[in-house]
Order: sequence, then C-alpha cells, then structure tokens
Amino acid sequence: MESTVLVDPEVEQEVGRYVSVRLYTDGNPAERAQRNQEYQARHFGNVSLPFFAFYNAQGELAHTHEGTAGKAEFLALLRSVR
Repeated sequence: MESTVLVDPEVEQEVGRYVSVRLYTDGNPAERAQRNQEYQARHFGNVSLPFFAFYNAQGELAHTHEGTAGKAEFLALLRSVR
C-alpha cells in the first residue's frame, strides 16, 4: 500500500486530515522490529501488516483495519472514521 494506495493524491489529501504515526514492525534493525511487534500485539492483539489504528480527538481508539485495501476501500475507510 505504501507504494500504491498511500501515494495517490486523493488518498494523501484524506490522510492529511489525520495525525499519522508509523510503527515499523519489520525490517532492520531486528531488535526495533521485535519491540514494535510486541507493542502492537500488546495494544491491538495482532501483528498484522499493514495495520491501521484510528483514534478520535479524545484519544480513544475509534477503529482498526487489518490488511491491505484498494484506493476506493481505503478512502471509504478514511471518510467513515471522521
């Protein structure tokens, strides 16, 4: 998704409405990836890639999405979490 959906101008515009934080759970260094996987598992109960967590303005978890999505599906997801 990073090289296809997330770089689409329409998706970038919608994503721009959010505060984005990336948690890398694969790659190097391996120690960091392992720590981040443990964090994701502890807080969200999974280590899915990709995984998106949406919080509301009060800091409460509003929605999660596991797995890939095409442009239309991801835009619908972004717009539904408003």
